Amino acid sequence: METQSSLLQSRQVALRVVQQVGLERLKPVVSKPQWLPSALDGSAAKSTEELDEAAASKLLSGLSVRSDPSAYLLTVMYTTRDPELSVAIANTFAGELLRNARLQQLSRQRAYAEAVLSQQRAKFGDKHPRVAEARMKLAATDTLLKAQLSEAPEAILQAAGENVTQATSHPSSPRPVFVIGLLLLIGLVIGIGASLWLERDRWWPAFSRY
Repeated sequence: METQSSLLQSRQVALRVVQQVGLERLKPVVSKPQWLPSALDGSAAKSTEELDEAAASKLLSGLSVRSDPSAYLLTVMYTTRDPELSVAIANTFAGELLRNARLQQLSRQRAYAEAVLSQQRAKFGDKHPRVAEARMKLAATDTLLKAQLSEAPEAILQAAGENVTQATSHPSSPRPVFVIGLLLLIGLVIGIGASLWLERDRWWPAFSRY
């Protein structure tokens, strides 16, 4: 839980949020006090990377994250004067955290598939059917990784289903605060770990050799 909470509040995730939401839309949030408006208007010669990095740092100042380890629950809150923008930012932070978890899972699957391919090649040679099958599995994992990198945060949240309760308003607050309840996919992670452990006799020799 602490790891996920820290990641959610990291520059890495904030930078992804900036890239997904867009600098122009985030201008009311990240242009204070004075550094961004002139750059966005074209009067300052700053690279896109510099603007994104500066916006990511500014964006984190409005983010609040609470964790409940007993329920595997992270609550994401974002505060601005624009309710629609608050919802978009909170949703995108949650979506990027889920994307990161999925990418880690797929990276482990790719490492396993690559190890199996190396093992089968060493044992049977390049033209054996088992080698062809292992190669196809590795290619399929690469395709999933590429698709995950390009998937929109909204689609990621929808795919999470009941694991995510999306943004809602707190009308009593003078400034809108929007909350997302994000249930960590602990069961999925445990299942992946158990699966890899049960298959260790197949893939561990390959890791040992390469």
